[in-house]
Amino acid sequence: MIGKRFFKKSVTGLVILFLLGLTTDCFAAKKPEKINIGVPIDLSGPYSTILANYHLGYKDVVNWINDNGGVKGVPLNLVVMDTGAKVPRAISAFDQIMRSDPRPVAFVHQHSTEQEALKKRYIEEKMANHSNSGAYGVLSPPSTQFSNMAAGYAPAFARFMKWWKDNEWPKKGIQRNPRMAMITWDIAFGKAPLTKESLAYLKDELKIDYVGSSYIPFFPTDTTSQLLSARAAGADIIMGWYHVGAFSVLLKDAMRLGLKDKIDFGNVITGTEYILPRLAGRQAAEGVYAVTIHPFWDEMDIPGVVLLNKIFKDNNRDPEKDKLFGYTTALNIFLTIKQVCEVVVDEYGWEGLNSENYLKVLNSGRSFDVMGTTPPVKYVGNTRVLSHMKVGRIVNGQLIGVSDWLKCPNLWPKEWGWEF
Repeated sequence: MIGKRFFKKSVTGLVILFLLGLTTDCFAAKKPEKINIGVPIDLSGPYSTILANYHLGYKDVVNWINDNGGVKGVPLNLVVMDTGAKVPRAISAFDQIMRSDPRPVAFVHQHSTEQEALKKRYIEEKMANHSNSGAYGVLSPPSTQFSNMAAGYAPAFARFMKWWKDNEWPKKGIQRNPRMAMITWDIAFGKAPLTKESLAYLKDELKIDYVGSSYIPFFPTDTTSQLLSARAAGADIIMGWYHVGAFSVLLKDAMRLGLKDKIDFGNVITGTEYILPRLAGRQAAEGVYAVTIHPFWDEMDIPGVVLLNKIFKDNNRDPEKDKLFGYTTALNIFLTIKQVCEVVVDEYGWEGLNSENYLKVLNSGRSFDVMGTTPPVKYVGNTRVLSHMKVGRIVNGQLIGVSDWLKCPNLWPKEWGWEF
């Protein structure tokens, strides 16, 4: 009798263990081998000189994340397709990436024109896209694209102009409104800082006179006429919103024309990269201002900067050509992606790790720690930009930070209802 009871209990125990094992195996089977992130990127067209560095940063940072446990033991995987900076190729790249197995949970796509062309597709697929783009056409509601650009291009530009007027204009001892001219590319990215709201802010709040814009080719060979036009308009500062190669040509022309010590020059960070003194010449680049969203490589009191320098060194990257903005922004974006994926798994399980749940978590108002590469990433309600920026300057041939984090004004259209 005792033997039979023991046998029954043993069999029952084995059945329970067997069922528990099946259950465990079922849950384990739902854990993916990898987590795909879509990366359409220009690696062969006009933006490739800049975006190749983004790609380099993506690879190095994702490898570091995976070497340190990935997302709860599952590695991130970049699904990269070259767009050549052509919209039809970008659309094709998006379609091919969407057919990946497993389906991507998010994208990292850096090209305002391509992003705008694919805006409806991102919405239809319930797919979040991370980028630095602060262009209206990309971010205007409805949209599922998120920017780590400080408040977008126009607010960051306007906040820089306030900093410049408060800190640099008084040193000149001139008793009138300062005058700002824009020399830039005639594309959405190049013209993005100048909006109805930002121009009104310059005029009414800052008392800065905007004296007009002129445009240069993507690869200019001579910018004399644009510089002389800005000079004739009385510009005290010339701002641009374009990349470093073109900016180096303009600065060399400014030196040749004797304007470099008469006018201040500023640009978005991708135009004032660490390589600018080498491209333009140290004298031509000296004193140029940078509008940026990340700390600088020498700010070793910031954990993210310490880590970036380690990753950079461990991968034997060349400081003469690889220490660029795209490498920095890679850490910010992929730390965010890692943490969002972890929250999705915690709340929905591995079977719920998909783009729709990813989008819900990213847009839930949670804060994600990005090791000081920006203030904590937090998207509140429909607001899909961050709110702070920094000012840099080239001093003694080095790009360094010259401001703390600066909160940007809210210059988005009121009907969007965005709040910081």
